[in-house]
Amino acid sequence: MEKDNRPWLLRLPYDVITNISQHLDLCSNTHLMDTCQQMRYFYLSSKYVWRKIVFDVNLYNDLHPIYSSLRKLDDINGLRQHVKEVVMDDNDDPDFSPIIMLIKFPQLRKLSATHRKENTNLEVDIKLLQEMLKFNSVKPGSLPIEKINLYHYYMDYEPHLASYQRTWNKLSIHPHVELDIKICGYLPPDQKENELERELTLLEQRIQRLQTQENGNNRRQQADDGPLYQNVEKCQRIMCVTAQCWSCGHPFQRCWKCVPVCEGCKVKRIPPMANDNQIRLKNRRKITPKNQLVADEDDFSVFG
Repeated sequence: MEKDNRPWLLRLPYDVITNISQHLDLCSNTHLMDTCQQMRYFYLSSKYVWRKIVFDVNLYNDLHPIYSSLRKLDDINGLRQHVKEVVMDDNDDPDFSPIIMLIKFPQLRKLSATHRKENTNLEVDIKLLQEMLKFNSVKPGSLPIEKINLYHYYMDYEPHLASYQRTWNKLSIHPHVELDIKICGYLPPDQKENELERELTLLEQRIQRLQTQENGNNRRQQADDGPLYQNVEKCQRIMCVTAQCWSCGHPFQRCWKCVPVCEGCKVKRIPPMANDNQIRLKNRRKITPKNQLVADEDDFSVFG
């Protein structure tokens, strides 16, 4: 039997190489594609490798390798049409915008750009998207985008969230684009009855104004236009829709300021960043080999 002198990577089955490639970032995959003719044939003929591409700016000193890799996904080889999901989490570079991915990949369905504290600006993104609509760079209802992740730990109040949601809904072929952030919207229990009564009062006032206008009386009095009850403001803080308790995994429906105790395990809630760090620490303990000392989940914690 003749000895196979090929490199070990080329001796692997294609399904194994595909599995390995799905755990690599974009630059690593394009570098492998350029190693030899056999690897180039494999990458150009594979659709599954390019369905999800991951960017990691922290591995490089600048953006040149990333832009070089992006140029290799074009219409000539058809690779840009295979991309369905883009992950660019933790890449907080001002010259690397998620909006670029919309133009580059026309079949993009999921876009994740979380933990971009310095360069996540919903107001700027809204203006860019509306400019694209205005000049027909993108037509309404033409994008297959269905999910966008943009949460970072320092998000507090976001007055442009509703407009941001409407803009994406207008661009997408789907009626509602899923976002990973939402407004807390908490209302204290003792104010819910007042809120319902206030809404009924406002409805009655609108009916009275319509009846007044039909009778030809167009005089508007400031006192009549205002609600009889003081407007009850719901919490406007931003929270992640996938937030959950680090101790019991109970999903959070409200922010940690409004509901300071977990409704599942009754443990005092902690800030989102500390909460996620505790989840990662807990998961790391679970995958520790059995022959090593594994810390119990109920061990002492500074957040207990």
